[in-house]
This record gives sequence, structure tokens and C-alpha cells, in this order.
Amino acid sequence: MADDKKIILEGYRNLKHKVSGESSKSLRESLKKYGDKIIFRYKYCPDLDESPQAIHAAKAVVAAEYQDRSEDVYQALTNSNQEYDKFMVIDIAQELGLDMRQFKNDFNSEATMDRIRQDIEDSKSCGLHVFPGLTINGEPYNGAWDDDSLFAAIDQRGGKQFKHAIESFFHWGASAAAVLIVATFA
Repeated sequence: MADDKKIILEGYRNLKHKVSGESSKSLRESLKKYGDKIIFRYKYCPDLDESPQAIHAAKAVVAAEYQDRSEDVYQALTNSNQEYDKFMVIDIAQELGLDMRQFKNDFNSEATMDRIRQDIEDSKSCGLHVFPGLTINGEPYNGAWDDDSLFAAIDQRGGKQFKHAIESFFHWGASAAAVLIVATFA
């Protein structure tokens, strides 16, 4: 793995299939072995065709991210047997002690909706169709979810990027190499 290249691991959630809080906590703990070499984040992709009300849950989780409480809201939502609606998610945020002024502003903001739209588009563009799902550097991960399998995939894909960059350099040709040398001394 290249020393200066970060690996991006993204977990995609659709707010229908629950990933337990313990699993999420365990995954984050396991990823600490990579230190600052890995960026881990969740993306939220509600199935609005099947459940239009899921947009409220996605907006609540994203709004809670601004207060570093998204996992708490996510777990409370997925543990509830109620249908998602605006009042239900606001009640959950309040019960969890979030700053309600900030939460409501973020919940209703266009930036939150843009983020969810982008998350949905990202899942489609990388070819991810199963939720929950993971991508490593934008490629869907289809392996087992145990630490050893996931670490092997992370190491392989991180190393593959570095190897590809080095191989590409040698295929640039003399003129591109000359430009690189001139730019270095300029």
C-alpha cells in the first residue's frame, strides 16, 4: 500500500436492512489498524420507490452527522417498529438529546437532500445493488465481512492502486517524462 495514498471504504445503508450497532462499532475498531491510511464513511440510499417515507430517516441520519450522532440516530430508527415520518424522526432526535435547532435546520436543508441524492447516485454508478454494501475505492466489495477477508481486500486494492500508478508512469513515453522533469525543476 502506498504511504501517501488513502483508501476509501464506504458502507452503504438503505435504512431498511439493519446493520447492528455492534457490527458498526466492531468494523470501526478493526479499521484502526490502518491509522490515517483509510477513510471510512457511511452513505445512505433509501429505496424511495418502495418506501417514500424512508427519506425522513435518511435526512435524520445525515442531519445527525453534523452533530457526530448519526450512528445513534440510525440505530434508534432501525430499532423502531414505526413507519418513518417527519414527526417520528424529530422525536428520536429529541430523545437522544441532539441540539434540536441545528438538527431541524440540517434536516430541512437542501445540502442534506443533495448529500442523499449523491449517495444514491454513487451507489448506482459503482454498481452496488445489495444493501448493506461496501465499496473499497469505489469498487463494490463482494467478499465475506470478517476482518481477515476485508483486510485482504483492502490491502489488495490499495496495493493495486500504487502498482497501477507506477506501471502507468513507465508507459508515458519519453515526451511525458521530459515534461515531468521540466515541471520538477521549474
